This record gives sequence, structure tokens and C-alpha cells, in this order.
Amino acid sequence: MMQRTCKKFTQLILFTLLATFLLTGCSASQQYAGSKKDGAFFAIPNGWFQITNEELNKEEAKSTNQDDLDRLSLVTYQVGFSPGKKVTPEQVFLLDPTPHPVVFARFRDLFPEERNSISLNALRTSSCRLPTFLMELSKIPATSN
Repeated sequence: MMQRTCKKFTQLILFTLLATFLLTGCSASQQYAGSKKDGAFFAIPNGWFQITNEELNKEEAKSTNQDDLDRLSLVTYQVGFSPGKKVTPEQVFLLDPTPHPVVFARFRDLFPEERNSISLNALRTSSCRLPTFLMELSKIPATSN
């Protein structure tokens, strides 16, 4: 009886070690990016190369268009990703196709005109109304047993 218990215990330990070894060998299929400050995150396939916020800001700052520069001043976070190592920050902003797909994410504050164009009046005037039958149920006195 003691040998049987010892054998089962040994098998359990071996199974646990094997399962742990196999599960720790698995790698994540995606990487996560985003802005903690803005509270926005997204997933990118593993192996894609990052074009950093600093690289994109530097490239965009070369623009002579004042609207682009004004928009850049409101950017809080931007990043690009591509499976191709040689995708440049310039290619992220071009409309021309690149040899590899490019993912571009940008978080920015709104211009005052954009902020003012959003009306919260619809949210202020809407209210959560309970259906009539629930209101009627609340009028029924509680019974005591």
C-alpha cells in the first residue's frame, strides 16, 4: 500500500514537472503596445519591428505645413510597427504603399474646435428608465412569513 502511494506521488510530481516544462516553453504570439498615460493598448504580432514615438516625432517635425505642426503639438503618443526591418518613419506618413504592412497608432488631444463640436447634451438629457412592470413590482409590499 505504501509503495502504491509513493508510486502515485512520484508519477504526480513527474507529470507536474513535465507540464511545467512544456508550458514555460511556449512563447507569446503577440506583443502589446500602447500608452499607459492615455489608457489605450493594442496587440501587435510577435516579430514586428517598432518605429518609436521619438522617431516619428522627429520625422513629422520636418514638415513645413503649419497644420501638421499644430497637430504634432497635440500628439501624446504615436508608434508604428512593421514586419519589415527597413520601414522608415517617413514611409509611415506617406500614402504610397510599402513593401511590408505598416501599423500606425496615434493618440492626441483634440483641437478646441473639435472638442466644442462634441455635444454632451444627449447624454445629460437621457436617463435610464426602468420598464413599467419593474416600477409596478417595486410598489408591491413585502410579505413576511
